[in-house]
Amino acid sequence: MAWSASQIDRLGDRLRNAVTEADLLLLDDYRNSFAEASSHVLTVLRRDFQLEPTARPAKSTRAILAKLDREGTRLSTMQDVAGCRVVVQDRRLQWAHARALMDCFPEHRLIDRLARPSHGYRALHLVVKLDGRWVEIQLRTELQHLWAQLCEQMADRLGADIKYGGGSPKLRQLLDGLSGAVDVIERREEDPSAIDAQNTSLAPQLSSSLIALNRQGLRSLLESLGPSIDLVLKNE
Repeated sequence: MAWSASQIDRLGDRLRNAVTEADLLLLDDYRNSFAEASSHVLTVLRRDFQLEPTARPAKSTRAILAKLDREGTRLSTMQDVAGCRVVVQDRRLQWAHARALMDCFPEHRLIDRLARPSHGYRALHLVVKLDGRWVEIQLRTELQHLWAQLCEQMADRLGADIKYGGGSPKLRQLLDGLSGAVDVIERREEDPSAIDAQNTSLAPQLSSSLIALNRQGLRSLLESLGPSIDLVLKNE
């Protein structure tokens, strides 16, 4: 089926108000229309950039419905129906790959979640357009990815609101503190003199123990919290 923007948006409006079996089948057809563009992006990442992307499953029905409701997004402009994720070591590589990919895909949008984190989530999202379909490339560092995985584990147990600023004050303090520590460590690696000048202003937001961590220390902490998620939630 060839889709026009108005047809896609009418489908989104109907899904926002009442879900029918017929519209769910149309939504499946619409998701399938991203397959060729998504496959091309994966090929470019592997062949031209020697990266190992992880293909995300097409955005689920539940996630699409939630986003339509939560953000009032038009379905035709939803940029993450299809996509993939790439995890690199640090911010230098993250930005280097982002710039190279922007040159490779002239029609693109860059969403900088480093400068403007979303409830603690940090990453670069490059959304590229091929044959009328947007495909999202999530570029994360190892530390950003470990934080996002921890947040996902909490959301699986407590509900998706955790990813959008929900949860108890204690859990939010934990997630926000860890996210801030990721930012401090990665900016310190980029430019030690710049981060030193900001340590005083960052101190009220982060505990001294988190500020003192190095990359390996924070990585070990994030890795250990995942397997002990039940204990973390029990004591929160």
